[in-house]
Amino acid sequence: MKVALFQYDVLTDPKQNLLKIQEYAASLKGKGVDLLVLPELCLSAYIPDLSTITFHENDEIFRSLMECAKEFGGYILGSFIIQDGHTRHNRALYIGADGIVARRDKQRLFTYWEEHNHVLPGLYTDSVEVHSWKISPFICYELRFPELFRAVKGNHLMIVIAQWPSSRKDHWLTLLKARAIENQCYVIGVNRVGVFKEREYAGNSVLYGPKGETILQLDGHLEELQMATIEMEPLEKYREEFPALRDAELVIVESFKEGG
Repeated sequence: MKVALFQYDVLTDPKQNLLKIQEYAASLKGKGVDLLVLPELCLSAYIPDLSTITFHENDEIFRSLMECAKEFGGYILGSFIIQDGHTRHNRALYIGADGIVARRDKQRLFTYWEEHNHVLPGLYTDSVEVHSWKISPFICYELRFPELFRAVKGNHLMIVIAQWPSSRKDHWLTLLKARAIENQCYVIGVNRVGVFKEREYAGNSVLYGPKGETILQLDGHLEELQMATIEMEPLEKYREEFPALRDAELVIVESFKEGG
């Protein structure tokens, strides 16, 4: 499967962000890309009041993203603040030429930046299948919670989309690599670059292999798109040779005695 990682300075203007996505998506035409991965809140910056950047899934802007996906012949993954009835979520969407094919709401909200005051948490972790690859998306802060990743044990590819600050860049890279090693799978992390309200973002979008090896790593400051092809065979071979996932069950052992 061929993936494209696109990191850029996410502006507060959705139309300007869309133009940038359209430009880069058009450059993928004819290159065999199956999945284009964008940062968290890819049409808006992480502004203090997330309720002011709310979208509905039937908005025209998503039809434009569908056209982008159609042009290069693959899928687009990003997250958006979505109004769903009476509730609002930070929602990851897989968008194809024919519409939204899968969705997942962020479960672990970033209370440090009061995200919980603007959106509700999701209730489940789910997967989507693309060309026989089982894929699960996670959103930014969720990277710190390995139990979410273990809940989809056995998936081939896990993707983290983020607006992650430079002050915690080492956490970003270390935790992404750890998730790849723990789950013996490919892990993609796509982060934004740039500065918003004196907060600098880390970039360093990356692709790790199932042994934790670095396959692709982008710059910490530049807007750029890079592509890579990942293969199923080496992943399955490694899992057979070193079947750690087979033992990945939660076991609680009570090793104390009364009065001991």
